[in-house]
Amino acid sequence: MPMRRRPPPNSAHAGRSRRGSAIISVLVVLALCTLVVSGLFSREFVTLRSVENRASLSQIRWMERAVLDWVRVALRFDAMNDARQQKISDECTEPWTVLVERETQLDETTTGGIALSTPERPAIISGQVRDAQARFNLNNLIDVSREPVIAISARQVEAFKRLLNQLQLAEGLADTLSAQMLLTRPRKQGEAMLAATRPRMIFVEDLQSLPGFTPEVMRKLERFVIFLPGFTTVNVNFAEPEVLSAVVSGLGMADARRLSQASQCRQPINSTAKIGEAIGGSTQYDLSLLDVKSDYFLVEGNVRYDRMEVKTEALLRRERGSNQVVVEWQQRK
Repeated sequence: MPMRRRPPPNSAHAGRSRRGSAIISVLVVLALCTLVVSGLFSREFVTLRSVENRASLSQIRWMERAVLDWVRVALRFDAMNDARQQKISDECTEPWTVLVERETQLDETTTGGIALSTPERPAIISGQVRDAQARFNLNNLIDVSREPVIAISARQVEAFKRLLNQLQLAEGLADTLSAQMLLTRPRKQGEAMLAATRPRMIFVEDLQSLPGFTPEVMRKLERFVIFLPGFTTVNVNFAEPEVLSAVVSGLGMADARRLSQASQCRQPINSTAKIGEAIGGSTQYDLSLLDVKSDYFLVEGNVRYDRMEVKTEALLRRERGSNQVVVEWQQRK
């Protein structure tokens, strides 16, 4: 009878080892495939989000332009309406002064029938138009009336020192700023022409590059000052008492508050002749730096669409005569 051959003693163990190795190889391949596929999906998700963010940002830019266009139309209409009524003042009763304090969702009634906002992606705006000439114009610190001969305006420097004193800040900041601003203009000195050695300051935030203008100083100062192109007066119908007391030499805070309170929509001042009456009929003050009309307006707004949110600020200039409204600058914060 033939005898059966027994398998080598290690053959079963070897078979189990090979099957185990095959299973491990398959698991490794599956893990690698999973990593590759998840990486592809991750990159696809990032790409999709990037496209969505760009689309949302594009919508926000469109909303910003739409808001600025609306403000420009409102300011131009206000000027045309003033001309018809022979009105020469800008007051807090103007339509453009309406504060959009609460977040307002844009719908078809405000976008000409365009379905811009949806429940999933709301388009929301808030903000306000402010009279930029309610603030102290820091460009007044230098006198360019005899350009190219440019000099520091001693009168305006003293006014700025009074404002700094009202805010409990060092008066020496006025001398520092005026000296630096002189370097931002090409100017004639004797027979020689000197080139500008510093860039012009446009935004209030630019003051932080100067010595002494610390974050604490900026927090106290920023809502009272601004850089406006050229020489400007202060509109008493919007100015704070600190600014009024600064630009009118000898005007105490009590009279300044009385003058400011007269402009809080209870009794707007509609002519320069009535500025003295609002103080109490006094003629001892030089009121030549005050006015009741403005050419510059500050637009401050917050625009939100989907996941994107942008705070924007723009300076508009309304040209007297033509009533055209142009954007001097715009910045996003």
